Amino acid sequence: MTEHEQKEVVQQGIDLIGEYGQLYDYHKKMARYHNQNYQAMAGKRLKVRSPKSDTMAAITRKKIGRWPLDLSYPEIGGLKDLEIQKSINELILKKSYDLVENQKKRSRNFMQIRGAYEVKLNKRGLLSIYFTNYVFSKGTARGLTLADSLTVDLDTGKVYNLKDFFQEGSNYIQRLSIRIKHQIRVGKIQLITDFHTIHSDQQFYLTNQGIVIYFQTYAYTPYYYGIPQFTILYRDMIDLMIADGPLPRLF
Repeated sequence: MTEHEQKEVVQQGIDLIGEYGQLYDYHKKMARYHNQNYQAMAGKRLKVRSPKSDTMAAITRKKIGRWPLDLSYPEIGGLKDLEIQKSINELILKKSYDLVENQKKRSRNFMQIRGAYEVKLNKRGLLSIYFTNYVFSKGTARGLTLADSLTVDLDTGKVYNLKDFFQEGSNYIQRLSIRIKHQIRVGKIQLITDFHTIHSDQQFYLTNQGIVIYFQTYAYTPYYYGIPQFTILYRDMIDLMIADGPLPRLF
């Protein structure tokens, strides 16, 4: 590919993302509405709702495929509350678009943007999705992957942060950090920066077995580790969990 052709591809990518700009703004606005309204509503519902739930979402794979974009994302269906279903789908799209925006901030010379996802948990009223976005840019020897995730209550629409699973005032951050340090040591994982502790806004997702804490490329490890991920089993955290919270539904 000539330099002129490469410039054309890059400009096409910038223009293409511009085409999705209005759609992105719409989804961002809807997600903001969700945060202002459904989150408050979810808190009220959870006080009167049994934490037990058999709700699962039907998952349909959706795709935005036009060079240089190749984005796959899930669309959920089958929920009784269509308002909640719509709000969750808005948040899913926003996650996908936000990763593209974050990649754009790092480089405008991208040659390819590829987005993917994995549904890590979909049962007992809980949905946890892990998103990745890979970009290969002109003039670089290798691409860069960014990751994000979304964990949401299918019955209430509540988006969960890590702190929402544990008793107020508990030492869950310290406990999780100790478990991660142990896995780093046992696995002889090479670090480029010392790991001390996670934070209250730490990125994570849920699986059938436990909570998975992950870090971005280069945050603590060399490039060849990719996105380092650490699974902390539920049984190792059960004494710190909120007894009638979301996690005890899973066991």
